[in-house]
Amino acid sequence: MLRNSFYNSVDTFFIGRIGTSSVGSVSFAFPIFNLTGAVGLTYGVGAASNVSRQLNAGDKKQAD
Repeated sequence: MLRNSFYNSVDTFFIGRIGTSSVGSVSFAFPIFNLTGAVGLTYGVGAASNVSRQLNAGDKKQAD
């Protein structure tokens, strides 16, 4: 998360040199990308947890 925040700050700095409308576009898109990443992370962690529980129970077929 820290790396991602740093990347976005540097990105905003360089895009800010182009113009204010460009910064507005980045500011609009930033929460959308964060939301998309959060949803993907949620599903990924949930799936990994489910597979881990299935493997621990010895149900390899269900885990696959």
